[in-house]
Amino acid sequence: MKKIFMILILFLLFNSICFAQTKEVRLRVDGLACPFCAYGLEKKLKLLEGLESLNISLKKGLVEMTFKEDNNLDISKLKTIVKDAGYTLKGVEISSFGYVKKEAENFLFHIKGNPGKFYIFDIGHMQKEYQKDLSVINLNEELKEKLARFFEDRTLIKIIGAIHLHADGSYGLAIKLYSIVAGEK
Repeated sequence: MKKIFMILILFLLFNSICFAQTKEVRLRVDGLACPFCAYGLEKKLKLLEGLESLNISLKKGLVEMTFKEDNNLDISKLKTIVKDAGYTLKGVEISSFGYVKKEAENFLFHIKGNPGKFYIFDIGHMQKEYQKDLSVINLNEELKEKLARFFEDRTLIKIIGAIHLHADGSYGLAIKLYSIVAGEK
């Protein structure tokens, strides 16, 4: 009876972790100068489906959000909300659960339950083109091998990383930190 109970608990715990998708989002926002400004942006962001908590730091120009499980956050919606509120979105960092996919020679990160995909880039590309102060993991041969193994084994991983938008509408993701959730052999 104890074994069945433990298996049931592990099953429920595993499923709750797997369906979390995008749990945390940090936005770097230019132009937040006063509490009134922050309140205007806060009102707009609070309309996001699945938002659990929201914190705005005027000093740092940061917006930190957490989302409920089973959310389907659209990153492009964040850019639109910030722009419509009269501010400039300078950076997006996510903490998400998903799977590595491969398209030709590119690795992509698919957030669980979300149709979007993120091209995984190396630190050199990100720093040269987008965020010079970003501290991320370099996409070296060792990491490429791990990503290939995650793809082959359909390993569920958690990635914390910085996102940037390309001119063609696709998103890039620079990995700051990753951890294995389930599936690796």
